[in-house]
Amino acid sequence: MQILDQIPRESLPRVIFFDAMGTLFDLKNSVGEIYHQYASKHGVAIDAKQIEQAFITSFKSAPPLAFLPNELAVIKQQEFDWWKQVVSATFEQLEVLENFVDFNAFLEKYMVILARKNLGMYFLILLIV
Repeated sequence: MQILDQIPRESLPRVIFFDAMGTLFDLKNSVGEIYHQYASKHGVAIDAKQIEQAFITSFKSAPPLAFLPNELAVIKQQEFDWWKQVVSATFEQLEVLENFVDFNAFLEKYMVILARKNLGMYFLILLIV
């Protein structure tokens, strides 16, 4: 008899969250370096270390990245909007947000490239028990 067989099923966790970013894997470069690289391609020149510090402040002051259960498309949009808020706050702190010709285009391109190259900005692995 296994130990889990001795525990009532309703007492077992239904969902387990793992914080993977920085725990199970990490980015190849710092966030500041990555933002610097892609922002400069959009005509916005700012030091990577300044971006890194501004990002840390923006990320820490952002509301939790958590959403009520919903359709996948809705959650993906909420997640994108959350990251947009963090990234725009980062560049706003540095007073260069207005320097982007099209910030939405930058953000969309950045997130697609980051997802391909670095396995995403973060991961939350859900195990349904």
